[in-house]
Amino acid sequence: MKFGFFNVILILIILISCTGGKMVDSINYSEQNITVSDIEKVGGSRIYFAHQSVGYNIMDGISEIFGKYNKKLDIFETTDAPKTPDSFFAHSRIGENTKPQTKINEFYDVMNSGMGKMANIAFLKLCYVDINAKTDVKSLFKGYQSVINKLKLQYPNVTYIHFTAPLVMKQKGAKAFIKRVLGREVWSDRDNLRRQEYNKLVRETYSGKEPVLDIAEIESTRPDGSREVHSLDGEKYYSLFSEYTTDGGHLNKKGRDLVVQNLIKVISDLQLK
Repeated sequence: MKFGFFNVILILIILISCTGGKMVDSINYSEQNITVSDIEKVGGSRIYFAHQSVGYNIMDGISEIFGKYNKKLDIFETTDAPKTPDSFFAHSRIGENTKPQTKINEFYDVMNSGMGKMANIAFLKLCYVDINAKTDVKSLFKGYQSVINKLKLQYPNVTYIHFTAPLVMKQKGAKAFIKRVLGREVWSDRDNLRRQEYNKLVRETYSGKEPVLDIAEIESTRPDGSREVHSLDGEKYYSLFSEYTTDGGHLNKKGRDLVVQNLIKVISDLQLK
């Protein structure tokens, strides 16, 4: 009888976990009022973008939207400053995943190797794997801020766009549900909470003062304006909306389009030095 009763309970848990929360029936996102003028301003800038894997999702979206508008964009995957003086969109894989300080340090090195003299816009995007439950986010952000402050003094004609850290999707399914019922940790919960702490520092420091691309907010906002919001130990945190991702972390076309559209608007709104 005990064995049979346990099986019934297990089946009920699985059924409950599979029903999930409220789902949005369709994805109906806009292009954030992107105009030809916005596209041309990006195309006429000298940009350097340091990233890893999700950055390639973004670059695919950049190429696609310029193709859609039939506008030329000189894209170079390089850490060397392009020779083209008028405009370029340079980008490169940087540092080592799970070791964010290596990315921050290499961003500094690339800017000092010539990119800082050529670019007029630069930004570094950390990956979701760079911040987990064990990350000292205050120390990490201090390291980022220190490098940015040095670069501002060395290259005052460069405008820096600050990125929040990307999120991952809240882990679902029977296994994750049972762990939560039993009070056990589910890796995505605590990791996203720590990313939320880092992102809070980015917003508090730069929002309203310097340009910010809040990739975490974009990723966690559903098309109807509601958010993928959760709580852990009484603290609120956000997660990546399931219909914006291919694997729970990387962006699909819907997700990358939203990020790219917002990035274009941020760049277009800049008052360059």
